[in-house]
Amino acid sequence: MKKIILLLVLCSSTLMAQQSYKEPKVEGKIYAAKIIRISKGTTEDVQMRYESDAYFSDPKNKFLIDGVEIPSNQIEAFMFDVTFGLANENTNTVIWARRPDETLKAGISGNTNLTFAKLTGQGAIESYMVVHKNKLGSSSTGYNRKLGGEAVSGVTKEKMMEWISDSPEIMKELQQADSLAEANKNKPQEKNPAEAAKGTEEKPKGLLAKLEAQQKKDAAAKAAPIASPTATSTDMNLIINNYNAWYEQKNPQKHKYYFVNPPVRKKTPLEDFHERQATQNAYLKTEKNKEDAKKQVDALFANRTTTASPENASVKDNVPVKKETFAAKLDRIKADGNKVGVILYLKSVRVNVPTDNVATTLSDYVQLDGSYVDESLKGAAVEFVTELNQAFNRTDIELIDINTVPYRNSKFGRLDD
Repeated sequence: MKKIILLLVLCSSTLMAQQSYKEPKVEGKIYAAKIIRISKGTTEDVQMRYESDAYFSDPKNKFLIDGVEIPSNQIEAFMFDVTFGLANENTNTVIWARRPDETLKAGISGNTNLTFAKLTGQGAIESYMVVHKNKLGSSSTGYNRKLGGEAVSGVTKEKMMEWISDSPEIMKELQQADSLAEANKNKPQEKNPAEAAKGTEEKPKGLLAKLEAQQKKDAAAKAAPIASPTATSTDMNLIINNYNAWYEQKNPQKHKYYFVNPPVRKKTPLEDFHERQATQNAYLKTEKNKEDAKKQVDALFANRTTTASPENASVKDNVPVKKETFAAKLDRIKADGNKVGVILYLKSVRVNVPTDNVATTLSDYVQLDGSYVDESLKGAAVEFVTELNQAFNRTDIELIDINTVPYRNSKFGRLDD
């Protein structure tokens, strides 16, 4: 009973601590920032007073920069260099710039309807949020516009297609994304086999067993079917990003970016799917080649042992002599009561046709399916041994069947002994 009471007390104190926590107040404090003045057009590092979003959005307010009050209409863009630890926002990622607010009428205090807004996407098609002060505090309105044109709140699919119509590549991306999303809406949800098998897995015991289990798990994951894209709606932010990257490539340095680099094209879900499929196919092909190679090695050593057959066993171990000529070596081997054995290694040939810079003037490349073995080459080994005996005036050089040669196990696998 005492343990239960103690646990309740701890839980209670935790709740009290959570209730008493307050977000740090940052308004009115000075922080490092970057600004671009309209008169200069270059980035400056300054000390600037942080204010609320509603304050920054009001075109009538002034900004305190390096201890001087400056009218906001003299500033083109700004951002703070620090993170304030706010619950829902990293303030250092927020870039403010002067943008049209369609709720303001042009001509107020001699200004247009420009106000400071949060840039949420930069490029040929940009996105920004305008903050409005109201009785409840503040609210935000999102806008999109292309190349400084009309700012639209709530862009329709038709408007977006109009904006990207000059790029056939991005139009194709949009159509593919729409078709994929429509197909996914009618597709039943597939269960993840890995998730289903989680509950039935036995936990391995011991370090080696755990490492082995992890290797098997990794191999199974690499060989598992690649999950196809499941999105049931088109990612318009991706379409906009890729259009902006396309536009920047076609029109370099035509658009001005504040404190960020130009956008870079991102892979579409379909491209990512095909790339993961290609990676898996390459992995599976490599694993199959390893398995085929292992089977070939097993077949080569299937009828062989680790001990020498009587007809091939040496009478005396071969002890090499330094700076010994080949002829002298042959005489020593004969004097020891041993013979010289010649082994023929006949391996398969694979032909891979080059895919580029192929010169066919001297020879034609022939694509072979699998491998090719020229069995007629076995007769060349007999002729070679005959020529060796004739060249060295000997009779003790013989052709040996590889299957009668013993092997030994090493860290590199089985080797001819």
